[in-house]
Amino acid sequence: MTTIIIHGTMAAGSKWYSASWGENGFLFNLKKGMEKTAAYHDIWRINGYDVSEVPQLDGQFGWSGLPDGQARGRGAEALVKYLNAIRKLSDKPIRIIAHSHGCNVVKMASSMPELDPRVHIDAAVFLACPHFYEIEYTQKKPRNWKDKFNPEYIKLNPTGRRFRYKLSPERFGAILNLYTQSDDVQVKLAETLGAGSVYLPTKNSIWQNMKKQFNTGMVETPEAERTEPDEDAKYIYQNLEIEVHPGCDGLKSHSVMHGAAMGKLAGTWLNSSQTIDELISDHGVVQPVMCDDDGE
Repeated sequence: MTTIIIHGTMAAGSKWYSASWGENGFLFNLKKGMEKTAAYHDIWRINGYDVSEVPQLDGQFGWSGLPDGQARGRGAEALVKYLNAIRKLSDKPIRIIAHSHGCNVVKMASSMPELDPRVHIDAAVFLACPHFYEIEYTQKKPRNWKDKFNPEYIKLNPTGRRFRYKLSPERFGAILNLYTQSDDVQVKLAETLGAGSVYLPTKNSIWQNMKKQFNTGMVETPEAERTEPDEDAKYIYQNLEIEVHPGCDGLKSHSVMHGAAMGKLAGTWLNSSQTIDELISDHGVVQPVMCDDDGE
C-alpha cells in the first residue's frame, strides 16, 4: 500500500508532511497509529521502498501552495501525474491524507479526465478542508420592455451551487473529514484566499480558456463549509468535529489539525476496518488537542 500526504496553502516544504519523524511529529504519530492497528506502515512508501528511491516518482509529491485557483489547478494536474505513476508501478491500495487546500487539490484531481481509470483512493483523510462552493445566480427573462425597468427582473436570484473543486465519489472508498469549530482559517480566511484567478487547463487553447472563463466566471467567488456541501458526494464522508484546547486562536486551531494527535488518529483509522464512530466507541473520545501541537 501507499499513503501520501498533501500540504495546504503556503506550506510547501513544511516538515509536518515530509520529515516529521520526531516524537511530536505528524508522521511519527501517523506511523504509530498505523502500527498500533495493523503492525505496519506505508507512509511515503511504494512496493516496500521509500518514494525517494523510486525514480519514476521523483520523491514526495508537492505543489506550489500559492493562494489562488490557478495554483490549485496546477497542483491537481501534478497530482494526477503522480497518482498515475503510482498505479503503473503497483496495483496495491492508495491512501491520501490532505490538509486545508491540499484537500481541494485532491478533489479537483479526482474529477480530471486525465486520471487513470484504474486509480482508486481506498481511503482518504481530510484535515480542516475548506469545502468550497459558489452561489449560482440567474436573472428573470423580461416578458416585455417594461420588465427591463422592474427591480424583480433586474436583480440576480440565487438558484443553486457550483463546485469548481468537485470530488468524484466513485474514485474513493471512505473519507474521514476532521475539523474544529474554532478554526477561522478553514472557512473565513480560506474564502479570502480563494478569491482570485480561476484554474485553466494547460491543454486547452487560448480561445477555449477564454470561453471557459466567460461561462464559469473570471474569478473565484467561493464560500466554504467545514463538511462536504455537495449532495452527490456526501455519502462517502465520515465527519468528526475535534475539540481544541480553549485559548487556541484561529491559526493555531488550523495548525493543530496536522499535529501529532491528528496523525495518530488518522493512522489508527486508516489501518482499521472500522468507521470513525466505531473507533471512538471502542477507544474513547479524542481528548482536546493542545495549541502547540502542530506536528512539526
